[in-house]
Amino acid sequence: MNKDNKGMTAAGYCRCNNVTPHEESIEAQKNAIKAYADQNGYLGVDWYIDTACTGSDRPAFQKLISDAKAGKFNCVIVLTFDRFSRTCTESRFYMQELKRRGVRIISVKESTGNPPTSQMLENIFEGMARYFSENLSKSVKKGLRLNAEKGIFNGGTPPFGYTIIDKNIAVNEAEAMVVRLIFDSAAGGKTLSEIAVLLKAQGYKSRLGHDFTTNAIKRILRNERYVGNYIYNSDEPVRIEGALPQIISTETFATVQKTLNAGKNLSASLLKPQPV
Repeated sequence: MNKDNKGMTAAGYCRCNNVTPHEESIEAQKNAIKAYADQNGYLGVDWYIDTACTGSDRPAFQKLISDAKAGKFNCVIVLTFDRFSRTCTESRFYMQELKRRGVRIISVKESTGNPPTSQMLENIFEGMARYFSENLSKSVKKGLRLNAEKGIFNGGTPPFGYTIIDKNIAVNEAEAMVVRLIFDSAAGGKTLSEIAVLLKAQGYKSRLGHDFTTNAIKRILRNERYVGNYIYNSDEPVRIEGALPQIISTETFATVQKTLNAGKNLSASLLKPQPV
């Protein structure tokens, strides 16, 4: 037992995204952290656990940082440093935040009993975690692009007019008929309000069973996915032309866009594409 830790309290942080193969379970992480805390004389462990979370979506982690700032514990124990953070910017920021408040971060698997050596190893393993995380991110982005090029669904909700069959994006003919009616009506000079009245009169509803609003119609008319362009990632949109089955002809889409951009039926401001 480390007598220097007598009377000190610890926070145990566990994270599992349920995606990475062979990842340690939450229970395994907790058992290892508890054993380490007991062996090294910590009074107790307050648990902070994120399950099925990505590196950037971690509510328990945010609570951990808040409680650390409030002085509720002396150290944070993780199974490995990449459980604490897997991005360079986030890791550097939060580690500095905790160190300024006297809170140490300890890795069960990567810790040594010698403070200078332990600090050196912490820096090495932190760098390694960032390296593997950045390479994983590149592999994921590459996989998403390959999926998009093949018309394979990357997640989320497909636009009105499309459906998912065996992970592939396909045309939903019942909805596609409504999409074509909307575009043909706009190309023929009808206003958004007139199109909404037409759809209601013919009994057409949105996917959720609601009447089509002018805003919903506007989004459909601006959505270039209907000419076959696959767009994903709302933060940094990626566009792959011809990757989706086409519902609207390129000529009809272009005609409608000219009308919209001229200020007819719709303001000229473009809407930000929504992910497939």
